[in-house]
Amino acid sequence: MDNDNSEAVTTVSEEIADRLMDSADAHFELYEIEEAIDLYNKAYRVLQTRRELEEKAVWALAALGDCHFILGDLHEALRTYIRAFNLPTGYASAYVLFRAGQVYFEMGNTAQARHYLLQAYLIEGDSLFANEDEKYFTLIKNEALLRADEPRTTETQPEKPDVSADAGRRMRLFRRRTKTEEPDE
Repeated sequence: MDNDNSEAVTTVSEEIADRLMDSADAHFELYEIEEAIDLYNKAYRVLQTRRELEEKAVWALAALGDCHFILGDLHEALRTYIRAFNLPTGYASAYVLFRAGQVYFEMGNTAQARHYLLQAYLIEGDSLFANEDEKYFTLIKNEALLRADEPRTTETQPEKPDVSADAGRRMRLFRRRTKTEEPDE
């Protein structure tokens, strides 16, 4: 009976978090970032209570990081991406690694930027870099090309969760938002 009850709680938690995330995404698309932050935080609080929903918790934190990045709060964006990375499935999120690398780059810490961007590249390849400023790929290009030539064995590769659909969706939202911003002059 406890197992059935636990599954029911997980299902309800997931449904609540999904609604919160969908609403937050809608606010994000409208550049209502403060409202999105509030809803992503609420979704994360629901998700963090259920270990079975950890992958979604990573995405809630990644979304929060995106909001802080857009608002120009690089320190909070980085803190949030690192929190996502530190969840047990977060280490395998190329998106989270990529965004952390971008923040480090923008903060002027090229050594850390290189580390995170290269890790993202090794997991996902150059697809994450395709529609981004070339400065990020330029930072790791030589090392990435050398690593691409190395033989890869599946024994040393951790199995990564299938989060590509969420990553693609989040990347599209983020790119759409950052491309529509007008620079302050």
